[in-house]
Amino acid sequence: MEKADIILNDSAMAHFDQVRLDLNLILLEVVYNGKENTINHRNFQRVEFIEGNKKRLFIPANRFLYNGTALNGFVEQIGQGETPIVVLVNYFVDIKPPTPTANITGGAVVDTWIKEKRIYLFKDSQLTPIRNKKELNAFYSRQGKKLETYLKQQKPNIKDPEELYQTGATFRKIGAIRCAVILRQ
Repeated sequence: MEKADIILNDSAMAHFDQVRLDLNLILLEVVYNGKENTINHRNFQRVEFIEGNKKRLFIPANRFLYNGTALNGFVEQIGQGETPIVVLVNYFVDIKPPTPTANITGGAVVDTWIKEKRIYLFKDSQLTPIRNKKELNAFYSRQGKKLETYLKQQKPNIKDPEELYQTGATFRKIGAIRCAVILRQ
């Protein structure tokens, strides 16, 4: 459990010293007056975890749609709207069924809950999953050679959301991206 500021639906802020995300039920577990309580995702806008001098912003993922379906769990927003493209990291719980040979190989024979993470770029109210450099190239397709040159020279780790955000910020600085900021907090 970590320290966090919770921004409620009425824009009021509550500070708790012990907060934990429940990825399955999309709620917060908080310790208040020595007792553990929960806050449903319908009752707050976002959570800002405080880690040293850095804040991590989490939003209930069901507020974002991908292919018409709401996301599960929580979404971490990388960047605070300084660039036209925001990196969102979706943390959720998924069920992994046992393999057909689990009895033979000694693997798990029951469903297993696993914590998953998916990275999306959010632009113009659209989520685009980024799993590899090919998908990143497709997202920035209008940038053409500028992106290819940058990716070859800098070799950013596409699996690292911070580096993905820095790629977008760099493209904005060199004038390769011109569009309005979509998500502001």
